[in-house]
Amino acid sequence: MFKGYCPVESHLVHSSRGAMLISLIITMVILSVLGAAMLSFFSTSTMSQLGGNSSMKAYYLAESGYRYADGELANTSKSMRDNKLEFLHDKICTLSGDDGKFHLDIYPYYYKTTADHPVGSTTLNTKVCGGFPPGLVLTSGFLKINDKVCPYTNAVQIGSNITFTISGVTSVINNDTTVYSVSHSSSNRTVTDAEGNNYIDLEISTGSRNAFPLLNGTFKIDGSINPNRIWCYKKRGEDRLEGITPSDDPNGTFDLYVNTTYDIVLDKFVKLKSTGIVYSNSDLETKREITYHIPIFEERMGKVTYIETFEDGGLPGAFAGGAGEVGGHEIVDGALHVTTTGESSIDFNWRSTYVDLESVWEDAGYLLSYDLQTKIRTYNESYPDNKPPFFMGGISFRKVSSESNSDLYGISYLRGRQTFDSVNWEESSGIPDADDLIPEDLYNGGLEGDESIRYSKPAIVLWQKTDSSYKWLAYKKLTSDDYVVYNPTPSDPQKLRLKDWSNLQVRVIEARPLGFSGGGPTTFLYGDTITIMRGTTKIGTARVNGTPILTSDNWATNGAAGVLTLSDVQLEDSMSIQFNDDLQVNGVTRARASGTLGSKTNFIRAYYGDSGASPAPVTPTDPASPTDNIRWANPRISTSGETVNWPVDDVSDWAVDNDYLTLVQWTGFNTGVSAETSTVEPNAVIKDSTLKSPDSGDPFGDRPEIALHTSGDTSSSIYFDDVAIQAENRTAPASLPVIQQ
Repeated sequence: MFKGYCPVESHLVHSSRGAMLISLIITMVILSVLGAAMLSFFSTSTMSQLGGNSSMKAYYLAESGYRYADGELANTSKSMRDNKLEFLHDKICTLSGDDGKFHLDIYPYYYKTTADHPVGSTTLNTKVCGGFPPGLVLTSGFLKINDKVCPYTNAVQIGSNITFTISGVTSVINNDTTVYSVSHSSSNRTVTDAEGNNYIDLEISTGSRNAFPLLNGTFKIDGSINPNRIWCYKKRGEDRLEGITPSDDPNGTFDLYVNTTYDIVLDKFVKLKSTGIVYSNSDLETKREITYHIPIFEERMGKVTYIETFEDGGLPGAFAGGAGEVGGHEIVDGALHVTTTGESSIDFNWRSTYVDLESVWEDAGYLLSYDLQTKIRTYNESYPDNKPPFFMGGISFRKVSSESNSDLYGISYLRGRQTFDSVNWEESSGIPDADDLIPEDLYNGGLEGDESIRYSKPAIVLWQKTDSSYKWLAYKKLTSDDYVVYNPTPSDPQKLRLKDWSNLQVRVIEARPLGFSGGGPTTFLYGDTITIMRGTTKIGTARVNGTPILTSDNWATNGAAGVLTLSDVQLEDSMSIQFNDDLQVNGVTRARASGTLGSKTNFIRAYYGDSGASPAPVTPTDPASPTDNIRWANPRISTSGETVNWPVDDVSDWAVDNDYLTLVQWTGFNTGVSAETSTVEPNAVIKDSTLKSPDSGDPFGDRPEIALHTSGDTSSSIYFDDVAIQAENRTAPASLPVIQQ
C-alpha cells in the first residue's frame, strides 16, 4: 500500500529545502544591512562635501558683497556717498539664475543732522546713514559740529535716528552737517612708537569711549601741534586705544603729546557686514558673514610724488612722445637726451602715472596746483670743458594742448649769445624770439669773449607763450655764488656755464586770494580749513592752499597781515566775504578779512639747487633761510630708494634739516609784472592770471599741462633727469588696509 512512499525520506527532503530558504533569507538580510550601512556612508560623504562647497560659496558671495559696495561708493561723487551708504544698508542682491545672494548691513560711526538748528539749540537731531551700530551705547560725551566741539548729556536712539541733548551751540547748524564723535585723554602724556607706549587712555564717559569702534579706527587731535595729522589705532580695549601709529608713516618713529584738553576727533568710519547665502529657504541653506572695519579718508589730503629716472632704455610711458613731441629725444645713460637743435618739447603724460591731475583739479574746486622739478645737464664735446657757453632748457606748465604753438608758461636755465654785425648786436644763439625771451639787462655789462661775440649773464627766466608770441615775465641773474654755474676766471671769463645736474623747480598754486589782518597768535598753515563768520552767521568755508604771503609776520601780537591763497571755497547761498569777517580755525578766530575774495589766480614760486659735485657739497648752518645759498646738495638719483627733495609747504617750517633749495628772488620784472609784497619771501611770488586751468563746467580734456623744453643751437647738448611731480591726493594710504573679520 502506498508503494514507493518513505516518510523519513520525505521529511529529510523538506528539511533541506527549508534550510536553503532560511539561508537565502539570512543572506538577503545581511546584504540589506550592509547596503543600508554603505548608503549611510555614501550619503554622509556626499552631504559633507555638499556642505563644504556651500560654505565656501557663501564665503565668496560675502566677499563679493564687499566688492560690490566698494565699487558703488568709488563711482559715487563725494557729496552723494552718505546717500549711497543708506541705499546699500539692508540691501539684498541676488545673482542671476538664483545662484546665491548676499545681504549688506552698513553701520556708520558718525552722524548727519536732519534739520537746521538755530543758535542756542539744546537738541541736535541726527541720523546714521545706514543702521545704528549694534552694541553702541551713548549716554554723554562730546561732538564736533563744524569747527566747534559741544558736550551732550543724553542721547535717544530710535532706529537710525539719534537725538542728542546738547549745549554750546553758538552758530547755526545746517541740515546735512556731518557730526563727529569726540573724546579726550584721561591724562597728560607722551605717546611714542616704543613697545608698550603707543596707546591713549580715554575718559570714562560712556558716550566718549564707546563712540570709537573696536578695530581699525582713525582720528585727529585738535589742539595738538599738528591737528591735521591722521592717527590710526589697531583696537580699542574698553577705555584704551592701542597700537597707535601715524597714518602717513606707520612704521616710523614719533612722539605725540596728548593733553586732557585736546579734542580726539574720530574720523568717518563704517562697519560693513556682508552675508553670503546659498540654497536660500531650503533645508540646505548656508550662510557666511564677513565684517569689514573701514576708516573713510574722504577729508584727508596729502601729497603724492611721481619720479621719472629714465632707467629702462626706451622712452617711458610718462614721456612717450607722439603728438606732444617736438624734435627728437632718446634715453642715454639713464637720462633724457634731446637729439635735435632748435626748439624741442616733450609732453609729460601724467595719465600714465598715479598723479591724476584732473582729479586734483576737481577736488580743489576746479583749481589746479602742483610742484615740478628736474635736473639739467649740458654736455657737448665740441666746446671747451665739454660745456656749451649758451643754453636754454627747463619746464613748461599750464600747457593747454599738445600743439607746437600751444599757450604755456616756462621756467628755464637760460644764457644767450649775440654777434656784432658792425652796427648792432644780433642774437646768434638760435633761440627763436630771443629778444622777447632774454631781458636786455642780462647783456648789459656782460662779459665778451671777443669784440664780435658776447654772452648774456646766466639766469633763471620765467616766461610765457600766448598766441605763438613769447614774453619774459621775470628773471634772476646767476653767479658762481649760487653754485649752479661755474666761476669765471681771468683767463676764461666765459666760464659761467651750467653745472651738471643743476636742480630747477617750480611751485604753481592756483587759488583765490583773500587779504587778512589781525592775524594771530599762530600762523595759518597749509591745509587748514577756515570757517568764515560774520558774527554768529556762517558765510562759508575754505582751505588754505600754500603758505600765507605776509606783509607783516607779527603773529604773537595778533598783528600779522597779508594774503591767504584759498581753494575749496564753499560759500553759503547768496553770501560773499566782506571786510572784517572773522576767519576761524577750529572755532577760534585767527584773523579778519581785509577785503573781498579774489578771482582764480596763479601764484608762482621757483627754486633751484646744486648737485654738490663741485665744489664740495654745501651744508646749511643755523638759522636756515629759504632765500640764501647755504643748503644741502641735491645729487642725481643713482640707486634704488633715493628720492628728490621738495620745499616745505609752510615757509615757517623751513629748517636746517630740510634746507635743500633756494627760493628764487627775482632780479627784474617785465612791464606789468611784479612780485607780491612779502616780508618772508621778498621778490619771490609772481601773481599772474594769463593762463589758468579750466573753470567749473568746462572739460579738462586731454590737456598735457606739463612738458620739458629746450631751445637754441645747443638743444642737442641738453639732458634731463629726475623729473618729478608732486600734487595733492585724497585717497586712503595703502599702508592702512581695511580689516576683515
